[in-house]
Amino acid sequence: MTAPLDLDQLQSFCAIADCGSFTEAARRVNKTQSAVSMQIKRLEERLGQPLLTRDGRSVALTNQGEALYARARRMLRTNAEILDHFSDGDLAGQIRFGVPDDYAVRLLPVILSSFQRTHPKIAVDVACMASEDLLSGMRSGRYDIIVFTRGTEQNYGELFRTEKMYWVASHGGRALASEPRPLPAVRPAASGARAPWRR
Repeated sequence: MTAPLDLDQLQSFCAIADCGSFTEAARRVNKTQSAVSMQIKRLEERLGQPLLTRDGRSVALTNQGEALYARARRMLRTNAEILDHFSDGDLAGQIRFGVPDDYAVRLLPVILSSFQRTHPKIAVDVACMASEDLLSGMRSGRYDIIVFTRGTEQNYGELFRTEKMYWVASHGGRALASEPRPLPAVRPAASGARAPWRR
C-alpha cells in the first residue's frame, strides 16, 4: 500500500506558492529555509515531478506544481476541519484578512457574521485595498488570508466566485459601432476572485 503524502511538506509547498519566496515561506511555517528546501526536494522526489522553478529570488509553480496546489489545499483544509471537529476548546487568536474594496460591501457582512458564530474567540483584522497591494502584503507576511481578483494574473488560490462581463455604452454613443472599439488602456476588470488560505 502506498504511503500517504506528508501534510507538513504540502503545507510548506503551499506557503511557497502563496508568497513566492522560500525565505518568507520558512518564516510562515516556523522552519529554517534549508528545512523547507529539503521538504520540497523530498516532495518532488516522491511525486517524480518538478513543482517549482526559481528565477533569481522569485519562485513560480510549474504546470505540475499548479496541479498539486489546489489538491494540496483541499487536503490541508480537510485536515484542519478534522482537527477542529475533535478539538476540545475553541480556537482563539487573530486573523489578518485582506479583501478588495469592490467585494468588501457584498461579501464581508456575510463572511464575518458566519465566522463569528463558529469562532467567537477569534478576532478578524480586515484590510480593504487593491488586489495588487493585497498580494504584495500576502507575500511579505502582513496577511493570513486574502481575496483577490483573477485579473491580477496570479495562478494560485481557489476560485470561489465568477461574474459576467458586459459592454456598457451611453445612449446615442458611437463606441460600440466603432471597429476597433476605442477603449482606454487600463487593466481588465476582474472576472473572478481567488482566496489563498494558510494556517
